[in-house]
Amino acid sequence: MRKNRATTAIPQADIPLPAPPSGFFDAPWEPGRVLSKDETRAWRLIYYTPGHLVTDHEAGVFIRALQYSDGSLGDVEIIAEGLSFDTPLNKDQARELAAALLEVAKEVDRWTVR
Repeated sequence: MRKNRATTAIPQADIPLPAPPSGFFDAPWEPGRVLSKDETRAWRLIYYTPGHLVTDHEAGVFIRALQYSDGSLGDVEIIAEGLSFDTPLNKDQARELAAALLEVAKEVDRWTVR
């Protein structure tokens, strides 16, 4: 079976691109991402770091998402960073990380649930 390899298109230069949502850090815009047969939008990765860091540890929680040229968000993901076999958490730190994950999940719900 032959697959269609067309997955990107260049965005129109005259369309103003939105700022990231409040609190987000942004990356450069990328060429369009094909969303459907008739729809292609420019996109970029954006990051939100709400300050959820574990006390006395490198672990923390942040949010990564795609922002499209119409301002909408897609592929919203919660990332727990700084965890490894060599940097275990004690029980208090584990509870702190769990609380941060729950708080960030609620925040993502507010953005994505309609």
